[in-house]
Amino acid sequence: MTIRLEDVIASHGPDDPARFIAMADHFLTAEDLPAAAAALDRAYGLCPGDDDLARHRAAILDQLAVRDRGLFWRYVPAGTFEMGSAAGDPDERPVHLRRLAAFWITDAPISWSDYCSLLGWSPPPEGWPPDTEEIERDDQFDLAQRRKIRLQYCESETLAAQSWHAHDGPTSGLAGDVPRRDPAAPHRYDGKPMVAVVPAEAEHLAARLSTPALRCALPTEAQWEKAARGGLVGRRYAWGDEPPTPARCDFDRMGDFRLLDARALPPNGYGLYGMCGGVAEWTADAYDALAYHRAQAGDVSPPPADAAAERVLRGGSWTDCAAAVTVSRRATRDPDRRTASPTIGFRLVRMAAPR
Repeated sequence: MTIRLEDVIASHGPDDPARFIAMADHFLTAEDLPAAAAALDRAYGLCPGDDDLARHRAAILDQLAVRDRGLFWRYVPAGTFEMGSAAGDPDERPVHLRRLAAFWITDAPISWSDYCSLLGWSPPPEGWPPDTEEIERDDQFDLAQRRKIRLQYCESETLAAQSWHAHDGPTSGLAGDVPRRDPAAPHRYDGKPMVAVVPAEAEHLAARLSTPALRCALPTEAQWEKAARGGLVGRRYAWGDEPPTPARCDFDRMGDFRLLDARALPPNGYGLYGMCGGVAEWTADAYDALAYHRAQAGDVSPPPADAAAERVLRGGSWTDCAAAVTVSRRATRDPDRRTASPTIGFRLVRMAAPR
């Protein structure tokens, strides 16, 4: 007999963590790790202070994580979560239930080195496709402008961005010295998030990584928010309700001209780094201020592509204040290629491709 998590909720109620822990044991006996992860995720949401439960859940999630082509994909179990915030901006309301299938998401925003490597481009600091005819002339100009920003903010040892000339190659010293934590260390671009990203770049990489069996994409708003919450229910930030601090989050540093490596700060309950602060992250969804009202009424379909020019960004950035780096806040930006910014990056999700 097949036992489903939905049946357990219907039979025993939604608020008994012991029931879900027992069901997880059943699923583990049946060697059904995804179902066990979903059951433990529900139990953890009800009782996040149980250290034994948290360790048990983390161990199952670790088994379901995937390393592929240099990226670490963390598993987010299937299930229903509360999306939005009653204390947030009007477009974060009303809080409503969303059910999602399981998916994987990169544990941190994509780095510039990973982006170039996965596309077969020259590595940073050049960061250019092997065949310039692959992109149109206007796109080449825009890519060159985005490269200038990445030179300033994506290098691992850099302590503060200078004029882009100072970062560019062996003659950079003529434009002044760039402060680095270790001036003698090799230049690396594999830690900090890639910045100055436009959605088309992220979607290009997602298309290249997709296979007939697995589809990669930018996360939807719902996928991003569920992942950011890390299994916690109704909390303001990825770690809970405590306010951001420099030990928890890369935020409120407008004057530092420096982005931190996301993995230098603690991960959330799904093992994801930098979900609050760091870089604001593109999602797949066009912005609709009334989306949550429609969702509460049962309409969770995204707006038509031509219904809104703005694309949703999530998570806030290293330049934002505490109020802007919550797991529920929705920001927007024109996805046009000329909106490059040192505060915007992305991560990808992957899911089983539709049959």
